[in-house]
Order: sequence, then structure tokens, then C-alpha cells
Amino acid sequence: MRRYELSDDEWNRIERLLPGRVGDPGGHGEDNRLFVNAVIWIARSGAPWRDLPERFGLWNSVFQRFNRWAKSDVWELVYEELKSSSPRSSSSGTTPTIATPGA
Repeated sequence: MRRYELSDDEWNRIERLLPGRVGDPGGHGEDNRLFVNAVIWIARSGAPWRDLPERFGLWNSVFQRFNRWAKSDVWELVYEELKSSSPRSSSSGTTPTIATPGA
């Protein structure tokens, strides 16, 4: 796992909340984990969208998808899930470190 990526445990907790599952209307998000890792990279690095590493895809496509998810409250669902089941939240009073860039 790279520095700015979800752990397998974190991914398993949020995967069901994300758009693009089989049965959802529209296209399917086969790359949801890569996309979420891209957003985490932006949030944790503090870099502008244009500096997103190529391994995550075209920066503007990633930004547009981020924006759609933000408008649909997907990030709020992800945050609440990670906050409610984070081992750190109960023992130290802290919350998960995932953030919504530009929010």
C-alpha cells in the first residue's frame, strides 16, 4: 500500500456506498478504488488537481468525478462510515483523515 491510499479494511467498509456498482444506473465504476485513492492523494498532499500523478488518470476527469460525487453527498457517506467504524475514533477521539479538497 502506498502512503496516500486506502487500506483494504477501509476500502471494504466504503465500497458498498460508492456509485457505479453493478445494478446502478449509468456506467460502472470499475476503478472506484483508484479514484478514491486519487482524491486522498490530493487531500493529503495539498497539491493542486493539475499535479495529480498520471497513474490516477487525467486530472480533469478525476476532478469532474470528484465534483459529481460531492454534489451527490457521496463523500459525506464515506466520511460518516469511516468515522463511525474507525478504531481511532473511539480510542483517541480523532476522526478519519480523508477530506474533501476544495470543501
